Amino acid sequence: MADAVTVFVCRECRGARRNAELVRDETDARVRLVGCQKICDDHTVGVRRDGDLVWFAAVDSGPRRRALVAFVEAASPARIPKRLERLLVRKRTGRLRAT
Repeated sequence: MADAVTVFVCRECRGARRNAELVRDETDARVRLVGCQKICDDHTVGVRRDGDLVWFAAVDSGPRRRALVAFVEAASPARIPKRLERLLVRKRTGRLRAT
């Protein structure tokens, strides 16, 4: 059985509440509000699945939010949707800044 998916939402970014509510309403993922990750481009979201943590900046439009929900809901192993690939923040991959 695959581990549960956890979604981290920067509480200090614009759009944090909207992204957190969307993930809570549309998926079975656990949502955690976290402090600033020092990568903010507003609407910052991290997804931990299968032990890997990836961060996305600027998840700020309908198509990007739908891609996020699809990625969170996808069966393991899941590929990052093209719409989210360009939003990937590689320097923060695998790390959660303690807040």
